[in-house]
Amino acid sequence: MESTKKINILLIIVGSFLCVFHSCINSDIYFNELKKNINKPHKLEKINYNLYKDGNNNIYILSDAIFQYSGKSEEIINKKEGVILQDSIYENNKLTYLKKIIDLNSYTELEKDIFYKDKKYVYMNRGSQYSNYPFFVTEFKSEDFYLFKSGNYFRHNLNIYTYGHFGYIQLDDVDAKKFTVKSIKTLRKTDLILGVDEKNVYRNNEKLSYDEFIKTPLNNKVKDSLLKIYFPDKIR
Repeated sequence: MESTKKINILLIIVGSFLCVFHSCINSDIYFNELKKNINKPHKLEKINYNLYKDGNNNIYILSDAIFQYSGKSEEIINKKEGVILQDSIYENNKLTYLKKIIDLNSYTELEKDIFYKDKKYVYMNRGSQYSNYPFFVTEFKSEDFYLFKSGNYFRHNLNIYTYGHFGYIQLDDVDAKKFTVKSIKTLRKTDLILGVDEKNVYRNNEKLSYDEFIKTPLNNKVKDSLLKIYFPDKIR
């Protein structure tokens, strides 16, 4: 281990524990000050997006190292402490060398730091606060995967999912062919992201009832127009 390489002690302990149960390959954590010198520790060469390779043709995927701290009033604060390089990735709960499964020629970015795909697989970053190996191979086929341009939703075949650092959750009782995402300005001028099909309104994975919808902070004109579409039986 080179002297310039500073590894977070906490993750060494956690990583060592995980390696007892898994075939631990490599997931190295660097502090922020080393990010600009990321080619030096492993003599890495950037391929594209968040992919790097070393002189032995090992492939690495880069993500931020996020740690959680307790703030005021028991608030949880996420703080970036550096970056993570992993040369292996979980596929079907099995740790596999990245170079054995990734197709470099078709690898592309869908959403920066979160979703990437190649001709076969979809790769997702669930966040280092939940795993020493933030990127994993999802269960979805690349050719059937569609990421909506706004809101945390994607479609795979005839199913709709919402996603975040928790992973992803499938929506119930939704018409995937008619599903779209709306970004609506609230009374406070912030964006309220809603998923809709022809009969239901969703906030994240929750299908909103009439009582829940009328509590949304929208102006009356916008709210009334949506009520006519999704809750016509409630209009007097």
